[in-house]
Amino acid sequence: MTRADFLIDGAGLGSAIAANKIDGIRCAMCTDKTLARYAREHNGANVLQMPRSLPIAQVEEIAARIAQEPDVEYAQPDYIVMARRVPTDPCY
Repeated sequence: MTRADFLIDGAGLGSAIAANKIDGIRCAMCTDKTLARYAREHNGANVLQMPRSLPIAQVEEIAARIAQEPDVEYAQPDYIVMARRVPTDPCY
């Protein structure tokens, strides 16, 4: 089984560069399913980085495409939601 991980953050370039500094990681920035496929097939990427601005439907489409590969057990994006603003409620 090959492992495929997903990184999702702001613009995406910084995390892709940082991930590639780790031994054994081959991270590629992907903005659509075609780039994700090419990164996996042609470049051997085992981490796919996507910008946060990518619609969740497109992220799920990329995950579904990766899940179809014969050597991938499953591919599923994790959902981590972050607050963009702190409420003004003093009880928060």
